[in-house]
Amino acid sequence: WDQNPQIGLENELLVSNVGGLWSSGGSTVQQLQFAQANNKPTEWLGVRYSGATSILRVFMKNDEVPTSYMNPYIPALDNGVQFRFELQHIVTLPVRRTDGTSHADLCFNPRDPTEFAIIDHRSRWSVWKAERVLEKANVWTLKAGPSGSLLDGSPTAREEGVTEARERFDGWAAIAWIDQCNSLLVCNRRSISAVELQDLSQRCLLPSLGLSKTTDWILDLKQSTTDPNFVVIVTSSRIFWIRLANEKPEGRQQPQVTANVMLVWIHFRNKLDLSLSIQIADWGSSELF
Repeated sequence: WDQNPQIGLENELLVSNVGGLWSSGGSTVQQLQFAQANNKPTEWLGVRYSGATSILRVFMKNDEVPTSYMNPYIPALDNGVQFRFELQHIVTLPVRRTDGTSHADLCFNPRDPTEFAIIDHRSRWSVWKAERVLEKANVWTLKAGPSGSLLDGSPTAREEGVTEARERFDGWAAIAWIDQCNSLLVCNRRSISAVELQDLSQRCLLPSLGLSKTTDWILDLKQSTTDPNFVVIVTSSRIFWIRLANEKPEGRQQPQVTANVMLVWIHFRNKLDLSLSIQIADWGSSELF
């Protein structure tokens, strides 16, 4: 902009002729999630698709990776694409190991990318860890960790007295790993709860989002890009900026995960639009929603 030299435009171009391929066996890919370390993406990638969730590692190769090496069922492409990224398969978690219900969301442990958590369409969550079987070979196995259900002790479910069938609604669910608290934040359309992984009997003191007094649904949940202990929750009418931390309530010897609503906005969007979502991006020392 010639009239204002203080305004500029920066554009990062991706190299279009360098890529990588991996096949989920013909199933539709529903989610791609990179693990984070120090608020930066790592080479660990979670792929959720119909029937399973797979964990991959993405490597940049100096030489072109043959398509047949990655997956013999992917036909060779003659369009100038160079497969310099190797998508190395680590483990696959099929739905039969999680009670047969399709997975709805996944997240990684921000301190250990070999550990991840999933939640399914019936609001049941579980933690899994990939462990190497042979040190010199790419052979891994999955070890099951803590598991439970959002409806176990959910304050919202107790308030409304709803059944599991009503609580599921359309099957949407979300899960986030809160680093500082070593806790999982899990939610579906009408309930939200946090679970302390070291003591599953303890529940987070979550503030009321007014769900029991309205017909609002939870539409999206995202973690801060600069501090994963902050989360943004979008409902049919509002946006909540929430901070989670370990605090010691009066009369309790052990710390407990607590949540405080820092800000609330009314977004004035269509309350019937279930596609509403939010993205968080770094903007200097601030964050842009």
